[in-house]
Amino acid sequence: MNRHSEMPRAIALLLIACAIVGTFVAAGCTSLSGPKLADEGIKNRAIELTSVPFYPQDDDQCAVAAIAAVVGAQKVAVDLSELNQAFAKAAPDDPMSAEALTAARSSGLVPYVLRSPHPEADVVREVEAGNPVAVLLSSSLLFGPRWHFAVVVGVDPKNDKVVLRSCLNARETTSFSDFVSNWSGSNNWAMVLLPADKLPATIDAQSAIAAIRPLEKNNQIELAERAYSAVTERWPENVLAWKSLADARYQQKNLRGSIDAWVVALRLAPDDNVSRNNLAYVLLDRQCAEQAEDLINKAIATETDPQQLEAFKSTRYWVLRHEGPSVVCPGLENLPP
Repeated sequence: MNRHSEMPRAIALLLIACAIVGTFVAAGCTSLSGPKLADEGIKNRAIELTSVPFYPQDDDQCAVAAIAAVVGAQKVAVDLSELNQAFAKAAPDDPMSAEALTAARSSGLVPYVLRSPHPEADVVREVEAGNPVAVLLSSSLLFGPRWHFAVVVGVDPKNDKVVLRSCLNARETTSFSDFVSNWSGSNNWAMVLLPADKLPATIDAQSAIAAIRPLEKNNQIELAERAYSAVTERWPENVLAWKSLADARYQQKNLRGSIDAWVVALRLAPDDNVSRNNLAYVLLDRQCAEQAEDLINKAIATETDPQQLEAFKSTRYWVLRHEGPSVVCPGLENLPP
């Protein structure tokens, strides 16, 4: 037999072995020229979140293990049977991120999917901030991708290692290069799960607001309000954050709090007639009809969008129908003219 004819077959068998032997393995399969933690500017001391709990699960329930770990890390009770039911609804060929978010919200925490042009650096920064990160990994096998959830709980820049909670492994280490390679198959899907008064270290205001909104649809309005409040504290000049907070407070019948938030939104954006209209509506609910009338008249006088004008005229209709005394709501003294 010609020895040269055997070489391609041998190489092919080696490649298959590298793919099948496991998600992160090992000798002979890792490129020495792959990405390093130092490439992301990570040169600090090793960090490991040892307090993150471990819930061993087999390969078919790695998602349950991962979500349970990030929930437990926030000192919240974990219901494994409930998590199992949530993930049982996932299609076999789906990476299950939707199920992960649904299950996470049921814990009373806020799930934030991390999306940025620098996902590798973001995951490391979250771990440095004390936030374990659930990630969706994939191995490309001959018969298609094998999805695999894990939790990043540590980074070791000196040895270029990432530490994971993974299925049946309480502490699995892998090279940063192998981690990045397996993670890229899911478009770098990553999630942190936090209490409402805490935000991810790497998120921007718009992404944070988008992550909080589904809580309102899930009738978790109080949780959403607290999360929006955290956004306004980090980004006090963000108009959308204040408007979102105002609406969440209104849904809970916190009219005074809603008015305060709408006032801030209007001060930040004096030409925003939508804020002016909504503030007038809440003032009317508080029986501050004269102030509401002044605001809605200003909105109608300065608005040029026909569709918005119709909505504003509807508000004025209800303002003019107000009966009884009109009280004065405090806090409106410095509104833009």
